[in-house]
Amino acid sequence: KGQGNIYLWGDKLGDADRAIEMQPRLITPAGLYYIMADKFESLLLARLGQEAEVNAPLEVYLTSQRGTKYVVHVLLLVQIRNGTVAIHPQTTAIEKADW
Repeated sequence: KGQGNIYLWGDKLGDADRAIEMQPRLITPAGLYYIMADKFESLLLARLGQEAEVNAPLEVYLTSQRGTKYVVHVLLLVQIRNGTVAIHPQTTAIEKADW
């Protein structure tokens, strides 16, 4: 577990364009950051309907307290049953990379 702050700059879902913020979100060593998925849930229901199961790649763009850039690769398993959406994230890799 790290001891320094990290900064969340943005993300990229599937084949969509990267979304990089002008100012990052601070995540402290003991802190958490929740990504609200309301719009994503509505989009999934509109595109996939009431019953579906898909995998969606997600990239998360971070910097360390020292300014080192990282990309976190996540696989989202999306399950829709009777119109109820469940999203199960699986981190697959974290790499130093310039984004």
